[in-house]
Amino acid sequence: MKKSLLVSLIIAFCLLNLQTNAQSSLTKETSRNHLFIELVGSGGFYSLNYERMVNPKLYVRLGLSYLNTRNAEIQFPDGEVRRSTKAFTVPIFVGRLIGKNNHYFEVGAGVIPNLFLVDEANPAIEDEFFLYGGLIVGYRYQPDTKGIIFRAGFTPWFTFKEFIPLPGLSIGYRF
Repeated sequence: MKKSLLVSLIIAFCLLNLQTNAQSSLTKETSRNHLFIELVGSGGFYSLNYERMVNPKLYVRLGLSYLNTRNAEIQFPDGEVRRSTKAFTVPIFVGRLIGKNNHYFEVGAGVIPNLFLVDEANPAIEDEFFLYGGLIVGYRYQPDTKGIIFRAGFTPWFTFKEFIPLPGLSIGYRF
């Protein structure tokens, strides 16, 4: 479980430091960094995200979500209902923007590692790690330079056994 989380974080770090020849096409005036909060979407209930433009139309993204469920019963991806006290979600995505003049159609795919820390009152149950796939299809308003970013779209999660359709709404800042 901890090895899978470590591998996911290493992959995310490598993606964020990805260097390509296309990067040279960015001008000094073009802002490449984005910080945003996403509601519902790829990080679950909410997520805080950092995105880096690799070239003017390609990005990599790393997010983090933490949810204290206060001993709520949660249906886990294996179908079992258990008590969980905390949940961590780390969306890691690569995406492409199609369009111009600040209005884009966005498509992306990635992995969504989830770590559930179970009820501490029952030491017989262990923490659990699940890995989902994720997609992004939607609209993005994004200025070429610094400014507000807005995103709205369809951000489903999936495994080999299930498909969870989710909407996604984001607002952030490009710098």
